[in-house]
Amino acid sequence: MRPYLPLFALLIACPGRSLAADKFCERLWVARNAIFDRAGHCFSSPLGKAVFDDADCRPGKTSLTAEDRAEVERLQAAERQRGCRIDTQKRTLDIDDAPQIRALAVFGLPGSFEFSCIRFRGPDPLPLYSAPSGNAATVGRIKPGENVLFEYAERDGFELAAVGGGRTGEPVRLGWARIDVTRDCEDFAD
Repeated sequence: MRPYLPLFALLIACPGRSLAADKFCERLWVARNAIFDRAGHCFSSPLGKAVFDDADCRPGKTSLTAEDRAEVERLQAAERQRGCRIDTQKRTLDIDDAPQIRALAVFGLPGSFEFSCIRFRGPDPLPLYSAPSGNAATVGRIKPGENVLFEYAERDGFELAAVGGGRTGEPVRLGWARIDVTRDCEDFAD
């Protein structure tokens, strides 16, 4: 029983926190700040400067559209709900998908469960969009035979899909897709 004492002490010291939760907090932080970056915000924190390119920033107050303000508020509410605390004095993140998150116009909130599409067999290729809309910019594609992870809440009939990465060595592709797992996947796992 003694070998488990350090692990137990760590769990008591950090209740309700997990590595996955911390990574999700980082993803929320990137998604929220990507909105400010697109609006021309100049970052002052070491992390903001490291993650975002200030080459096109405009000094002064950052002006957001009503739609962007609503999205920032939605992301901030999710950060508060999860108790997120990002150390903006550091210069790196623990996630490797920040560039893909920055490409999204709308980021997903955590779903009640996650599932995987095993060997996608749907339309060839299926577009991944920057927002949950077929009119949004295409940011990638799902090709037949690929496995797709869904860990975010469905929005307007679209799922935020993660494709690739892991053992393949390729960067993950992240985007919104309209997918029917019973029709478009050889199998699925939850």
